[in-house]
Amino acid sequence: MSILRRDFLQRVVAGTGFVLGGARTSGASAPSNPAVRGSVKHDSPANPPARTEGGGGPDPIFEKPTPITMAELAKKKVEGVRAVEVSDYVFGNYKGPLTPSPPHADQNPKKAIIVGWEGKPNKFVFWHEASYSPYFELPSGAGPNFQFWESNWGGELFNQYGRMEQHSFVDIIESGPQRVWIRWTYLDVDEKGNPPVLRGTDDFVSYANGIVWRRQTYQTFYPNRDDAQCASSLDFFTAIPAGVHYSELMPKDEQHGDYLVGAFLDVYSNKQYNVYWDKSDKPGWTGPYYARRTGAEWFLDIERSRGKAAVQTFRDGLAYCAFGDASGYLADRTELWDNSHPDTSPCNWGNAKMIHWPVGWVNSGGVIGNDQDIMTKPYHIDTLSMCLVTKPLPMNAEARKWDNIRKEWRDKEQERWVGGRVFYCLHGVEPDFRTVRQVSRRWLEKGADCARPESVEDLKWK
Repeated sequence: MSILRRDFLQRVVAGTGFVLGGARTSGASAPSNPAVRGSVKHDSPANPPARTEGGGGPDPIFEKPTPITMAELAKKKVEGVRAVEVSDYVFGNYKGPLTPSPPHADQNPKKAIIVGWEGKPNKFVFWHEASYSPYFELPSGAGPNFQFWESNWGGELFNQYGRMEQHSFVDIIESGPQRVWIRWTYLDVDEKGNPPVLRGTDDFVSYANGIVWRRQTYQTFYPNRDDAQCASSLDFFTAIPAGVHYSELMPKDEQHGDYLVGAFLDVYSNKQYNVYWDKSDKPGWTGPYYARRTGAEWFLDIERSRGKAAVQTFRDGLAYCAFGDASGYLADRTELWDNSHPDTSPCNWGNAKMIHWPVGWVNSGGVIGNDQDIMTKPYHIDTLSMCLVTKPLPMNAEARKWDNIRKEWRDKEQERWVGGRVFYCLHGVEPDFRTVRQVSRRWLEKGADCARPESVEDLKWK
């Protein structure tokens, strides 16, 4: 390079406030979006770089940490919040082999990234064999989950191909202790191994308060194909350890002898919709089942509220997902589902125990387990869900049958609207419904700031 050109470049750099060897600009504030790299000064490999105060971005490291074992993790003391990769995680008391690989997750099906908080008993887990579908692991062993972008009619991540590393992978961007940032990227494929139809990108950011901020967006690979779109970015279901009946984990209603398995809340009022199951066995998709509810008269009011929370109910904590108008989930485009009743959901599943997740027993689709199956196999229950529509349908079985739902999902304007947006939500665990409402409302009242991860940093109710 000529002396003249070198002198010119030095003057330009000095004039714009950049410092050679660093990434600082004069007068610039620290980036608030986790997609923006923070200010990091690189000194030398022998002197590890330090993150500047308030900055955001990738961890300033030169060597990737090697995964540790669960035994090593148990010995570590968490300060603030931490994300760690482990090599030997298995959910829910399952003792059997995770081979062959595939259909079990390739590379290492026991690979997981675990987020933990100082002084909190819950963990947030991305497990490879469970397609990295993140869930809270509560002290009881239950794993409430919130799903992902799943294409309409076909593709998913629980099948043989979806669990492959090439289709679903997680990166630790920030590992703590001030905050954790995890990015999950996944490609939606069907059980036949056809080319993927869409790519989902979900960012998860958490501070020491244990609340997880989530950003969701997807990109279709086939804009003109209805099956390459997604109308449902969230679902609310729970993985349960082998040998444990769900009734052992859920709050019991002593008057009726059944168990509270889920609830929808309006975070701006006391309106609440509750779903109860009993212990009766339902070993198939068809046939009678038990499901009771309260608050049905408020279901549509909650659905059309500008702020709501879906709550998975456990004796050791209420795992919730909060979303609303301020976070991109507009009330007039969001439809709630109670999967146990036909007037709210086309599923009409009742109190079914599904054993195809979190361990990948089959390539895809639902497999119902009976009370004998769940003694040796972890399983999940799917009580609540939601989808995005052009407008919410009436609350009756005829209106919400699959034929009408599919018409909504084939609407081209609807497909462009969902695919062109970014959505935000909160995940957390609180001790009672009052606190869930208060935390969710405080977040949604921040308006456009809901799109900033820092919006959750102060969400500890006092």
